[in-house]
Amino acid sequence: MGFFDWIKSDPVRSAAMASFMGGIYGPQGPKIAAGYPFGNLSTLIDIGDSNDHVLAAILAEHPRLRGALFDLPPTAEVARRFLGERGLAGRCEVFSGDFFETVPSGFDAYMLKSCLHDWKDLKSVEILRRCRHAMPNHGRC
Repeated sequence: MGFFDWIKSDPVRSAAMASFMGGIYGPQGPKIAAGYPFGNLSTLIDIGDSNDHVLAAILAEHPRLRGALFDLPPTAEVARRFLGERGLAGRCEVFSGDFFETVPSGFDAYMLKSCLHDWKDLKSVEILRRCRHAMPNHGRC
């Protein structure tokens, strides 16, 4: 069993991993939100970013933007609670699945923050291809 399969096999481990990721990457959220013109987008989906401190910061900074998160099912549940506690549930959908199988389609931009480094090059290319396939012609990754 691989590491991520082991994490997703237990809701307690999934919650612990989400908390860990938030502690590491959460402080970067406001800097990312201020450093990119997200206000030029209508929709943004964050692929594989755990409970989504970064997306929450982006949505807080850009109130007209609608967001979405896509992650493994147990992690998506943690993210759903996290975003709801911050009053963002009305502006942020949470999708669950496996980015090696499919990625939700139709968003203006696809953000992959701190997930590609977990995979060998061929797997990373596969994730990027899934995102490109899901993206409309005007989309960005």
